[in-house]
Amino acid sequence: MLQAFGLPLTQQLLTHSHWTVDQRKMSKSVGNVADPIQAIDEFGIDLVRFYLARVGGRFKDDVDWSHEQLDKHAREITSLLGNLLMRITAKKIQERTEGKPLTPAAEAFKHMKEDSPTLPLYQTLQGLGGKVEEKMEQLMLADVLEDIVVTLGRANQLMTNTAPWAATTDTQTVIELYPFMPSKAEMLLDALGVPAEERFIANANLGTGSVGQIQTGIRLFNLPQRQKTM
Repeated sequence: MLQAFGLPLTQQLLTHSHWTVDQRKMSKSVGNVADPIQAIDEFGIDLVRFYLARVGGRFKDDVDWSHEQLDKHAREITSLLGNLLMRITAKKIQERTEGKPLTPAAEAFKHMKEDSPTLPLYQTLQGLGGKVEEKMEQLMLADVLEDIVVTLGRANQLMTNTAPWAATTDTQTVIELYPFMPSKAEMLLDALGVPAEERFIANANLGTGSVGQIQTGIRLFNLPQRQKTM
């Protein structure tokens, strides 16, 4: 048919396994059909996109849709990404650095010692851009998000253990989250003052991007209240 219309033939096909609901096959008669529109109304489209790619982005095995798991993964990325942004843009930190030029990441890490608590995160960030690009080309979406989540976790741990140092981690990982959570990524990069021309995968490598005027008090997510069980 494509040839008949003079269109190019398909070069690559992506096939996936079945989605179940709460470990059962979807059935209209049973009434257990997933409702992504309702989920989007409740959590917002970016968190639903994140959940779908996080649990379903391997494509080889059947995947289960669960409101409980959606809530779990929504809170996972909200905690990691939202908290990191709030820490980096905290008013007290901005007051301490007001009027001082931001140090480029490459310069900040140049004199780092081998026993520095920042070293593990630095090593992770060095290879993250290449890993993400390679896995995206292979459509390994869940593995991409696993790498990003691990990086955000390490960044939050470093912020807990040491004095805040830079917005580099947030900028890198947010650019890599763009395909999964575009509206939140846009909002966060705006908050970090990242220029529009520096929001591409080429800028997701350590030391290649920049941070501008940082906005404080930005709230990325509004999660639904958890229902109390008796």
